[in-house]
Amino acid sequence: NTGKWKGAAIRIMKILKRLLFLLACRHHISELIAKACSYAIFEADLGPDCLLFVQIKNDWKDIDTSSSVDIVTLDKNLPGRDQAIEFCKAWLLKQNKHGENAIRGDYREFAECTIVLLGGTPPGQFTWKKPGACHKARFMAFGIYSLKALAFSQQLDLLEETVDGLKQFCAFITTIYVPLFLASSIGSSAAVNDLLLYYKLFAYSI
Repeated sequence: NTGKWKGAAIRIMKILKRLLFLLACRHHISELIAKACSYAIFEADLGPDCLLFVQIKNDWKDIDTSSSVDIVTLDKNLPGRDQAIEFCKAWLLKQNKHGENAIRGDYREFAECTIVLLGGTPPGQFTWKKPGACHKARFMAFGIYSLKALAFSQQLDLLEETVDGLKQFCAFITTIYVPLFLASSIGSSAAVNDLLLYYKLFAYSI
């Protein structure tokens, strides 16, 4: 209930007797949260590129990404699954004033991959994109590459513990990080989104 969270944010501002501080580049903040979660699950990789991402990029030419191939998906009973699918579909169907898709490029790919990994079907025609830059400075690198790594983990011949870690990380990515990142550009909703993030993180940690 968005109205409920807006009301809570207004009450907090009244208690503090000041406006909540809104950071200018909230996408970067979202990336830091994703990176922190990744480092909590996997061993911290302090280089400019994540070694797993590099492996995916190098092995991609040998991976069968056709629609007939079975991929690894997340548990359909995952808390927040249905809401995440609905959120991503709504974003993919957004149009600008010219009637064109409002979400493009990596943002569109990220939303589509999220729906697929959650066991849903994205609107329109979906195809797996060839990996591009995989350095950590790239927006959504932790999200996009992790989703692809889990989806094709059987072909990548990853260790069982790595796959288990990816399932845990991708559960976080799809239900918490994706909505946070895609909505980061809406400055007017920043306070509400921060409050929702707090509640989601608290519930996720239990």
